[in-house]
Amino acid sequence: INAEYMGSQPADASPFSVTFAVDVTKVRITSRFVLSVPVLSTVPTQIRISLSGQTDKMIVMWTSGSNAASTVEFGSDPSDLPFSASGSSTTYSASDMCAAPANISAQQAWIDPGYHHRVVLDLSALPPSSSQVWYRVGSDAAGWSEIVSFKRPLPPGPRTKTRFVAFGDMGIDQGPTLDNVARWRDKRDGDGGASAPSILRILALPTLPFLDAVLHFGDVSYARGTGSIMYMKRSQM
Repeated sequence: INAEYMGSQPADASPFSVTFAVDVTKVRITSRFVLSVPVLSTVPTQIRISLSGQTDKMIVMWTSGSNAASTVEFGSDPSDLPFSASGSSTTYSASDMCAAPANISAQQAWIDPGYHHRVVLDLSALPPSSSQVWYRVGSDAAGWSEIVSFKRPLPPGPRTKTRFVAFGDMGIDQGPTLDNVARWRDKRDGDGGASAPSILRILALPTLPFLDAVLHFGDVSYARGTGSIMYMKRSQM
């Protein structure tokens, strides 16, 4: 756990942080506490993709602490990514939010969301026979993600079959709390938070390797103006 000291200190003092570990199998939680979400690294996180409405286009998005060039390198072979696409990034501040607590800078209100990057890939450059697209996101300045992949969208037609899983009301899993620490500690099977059962059930589907898409139809985090919950939601998504 990384914690930042938020108390009073001399004006000329430098900020500092501490790192410590907690064994949840041996600790007894006696009160609720919230630590501030750390500043995002420049290395890409929370990589996600979305269909674009065109079978030869795929939208790739990610979050990082850097607004350096938004770039995706991709190809049909993980050892060779000859194609590149660029996009843009955006962010928002507390003043962009509509009301408290979302527009108040505090541990349980607005926190710096980093930069949200968006790039559209043109898949028509890939060989028609390639069914898997390998890619990495980032830039030389900010750092690159690991190389990951997605299944190439199928063209629509009377014989095209699409397999997808649909779910909603995901919520988030905040780990052990006073209310669920015993179940979270002993089972680790999804009892610890609203999102965990959904995530685990999807990952356990025997048809998971054959799915073409995931449809999430709303109610993702119930953040209610709490920036740290939105951060956790995007990570768990």
